[in-house]
Amino acid sequence: MEKYDRQYIGAALYELSYLLRHTAPALCMAAVSDIETDVSLIETAPQTWKSALFMFDAIEGGVGYAEKIFEKMEPCLKLCIDILDQCNCLAGCPSCVPPLPPGVTDDELEALLIESNASIACTRSLLGMLLEGRISLPEIQSIALPAAPDIQPPAPDLETIKLKEKLQRASRVLKKKRERLH
Repeated sequence: MEKYDRQYIGAALYELSYLLRHTAPALCMAAVSDIETDVSLIETAPQTWKSALFMFDAIEGGVGYAEKIFEKMEPCLKLCIDILDQCNCLAGCPSCVPPLPPGVTDDELEALLIESNASIACTRSLLGMLLEGRISLPEIQSIALPAAPDIQPPAPDLETIKLKEKLQRASRVLKKKRERLH
């Protein structure tokens, strides 16, 4: 599990970025398409990097949405927690946070994120730290995914079979006719 600690933080930042991008516009009377977010690394000292979440106006030159959101950051983060608390999903969904953030290239980590509540738990932990200064390890729980049902191929369509046979006969007749002409 320690192998993924940094990746959990990165995943939580992407999840928070997604959540902020969808909740913040409500606080400044903007549309979701008016706000953009980005997660990046910044160098704080030589060879020392930290993750950073950026929020900015999507409209070139800006119209002040990001500044309004910055002024209302605490209510915005509380709204994010409310959304997480009210969502009925177990592992993330488009209504709260997607279960698999972009940039995950490790198959083992991808399986863990999809088959656990890591997306929600890590985002909730990050929000707790941002709002209350409380650092807590997220409680990751595996979720048993239902087995895929056996899918039977559809029964052959007799009309389609007859049509194919007619087309094949017509094709053979045309082929013979061409051979006689040439």
